[in-house]
Amino acid sequence: MSPIDYALTPFRKFATFSGRARRSEFWWFYLLTIIGSVVANLIDATISGGDASPPYVSLLWTLITFIPLLAAMARRFHDRDMTGLWVLAPVLGGIGLGVLMVTGFASGGGGGMASIGIGVLLLLALFVFMLVVMALPGTNGPNRFGDDPKASEHGHAAAY
Repeated sequence: MSPIDYALTPFRKFATFSGRARRSEFWWFYLLTIIGSVVANLIDATISGGDASPPYVSLLWTLITFIPLLAAMARRFHDRDMTGLWVLAPVLGGIGLGVLMVTGFASGGGGGMASIGIGVLLLLALFVFMLVVMALPGTNGPNRFGDDPKASEHGHAAAY
């Protein structure tokens, strides 16, 4: 498969949270989402002409890529023989950080700011963990989530 095929596979498997995904599928799609975000932001900046208008194109791009990105991440976790529910960790972490910020600002004391700082560090650690897992090779051979995607693509057992 070409890099373009890998980048477009998550769109073809739009909401498929089962099975496994190769690293190349995730990382090429991730690169596509970043490039798309930059282009969408440039278009929004051009359209707005410096006004504070809503970023409609960026919002649309985010909505188009959000579910395929979560699904590709879940399949990457499956490739590592881990539950795909890990994709909820940043979402729940973001909600938790939002709660910390609201309660921290409401308390008005220095303790609230400290809890926000700790929350930000924990969320950052979570994102680093997720990026590392996305970069690690999958399990060799079949696992509880399906056949080895490298082996099925090449027609034999792949060596990592």
